[in-house]
Amino acid sequence: MRRLLPLLILLTACQGAGERAHLSEVGGPSAPQAQPERHAAPAGWNSCSPYGFEALAAKVPSGDEAFLWKQSALDAFKQALEREDQTSVRAAVLCARSRDPLAGEVLLARLEARRLGPARNSDAGDVVAAAGLAGWHFRADLADRLAALSSGAGPHPDLEVRVECAASALRLGAPTESVAPFLLTVLCALTPGELERPSDWPRQANVAWVKTRAAEVLSERAGLPCRFRPDASFDDQAAEIAKLERALASTD
Repeated sequence: MRRLLPLLILLTACQGAGERAHLSEVGGPSAPQAQPERHAAPAGWNSCSPYGFEALAAKVPSGDEAFLWKQSALDAFKQALEREDQTSVRAAVLCARSRDPLAGEVLLARLEARRLGPARNSDAGDVVAAAGLAGWHFRADLADRLAALSSGAGPHPDLEVRVECAASALRLGAPTESVAPFLLTVLCALTPGELERPSDWPRQANVAWVKTRAAEVLSERAGLPCRFRPDASFDDQAAEIAKLERALASTD
C-alpha cells in the first residue's frame, strides 16, 4: 500500500470541495447552451513512468467543475480497472479527479461488481477508486452505496477495499452506525477483542494497513487524534478501541 501514497495524494485535492452550485439567470429567454467539451485520455497515461503519470494526472482539474471524458477514454479506463494492475490504479485516479458523472459510474460499477483479485496487490485500483470517491459530495446516493460495500449482507470480498469504502462513506456523511461497527471489528482483528467482535471475512495475517486506516477514519469522525497503533500491546489496542467507541457514541 505504500506505493499507492503518491497517487492517493493526487486525490486529496478533490476531497474537500462542497456540492457544486448550479445557477440560472431569471428573466428573458435562456441562451442556448453549448455542448460541454469532452476530452480524450491523456497520451501515454497507461505507459509513462510513475513520475510522468503524477505530472499528467495533476493536469486534470480537480475543482467543482467536471472534466468530461470522451466515451473512448471511459472505455479505456473501464478496461484498465478490469486488469487489476498498475494501469487500474491510474484509471481510478483519472476518473476520480475528473468528477465526470460517467467516470463516477465506471468506478462504482467496478466496485459494485465485488471482484476479488488473485494476487495480494490486485485490489490497488479498487482501493484508489473507493478513496477517490470520498470527494464526490455532489452525489447524494454515494454514501449509502459505499456503505453497502463495506457492511451489511453483501460487502465487497476484499478487506482493504471494504475499509476504504467505509472511510469514504463516512467522509460523505454516512451515519456513524452504518459503518463504525465494521471498522471497530477491523481494529479488533488478531487480538482477544475478536471474541466479542468476530470478523466476517476470511482470516488474514496482514492487517496492519486496514487497522491503521480504520483507526484514522474513526478518529476523524470522533474528533480525536489518532493514537491507535496496530503493533501496540493487546491492552493498549483495547484501550484505544474503547476510547473511540465511547466518542463515536455521541457523534450522531
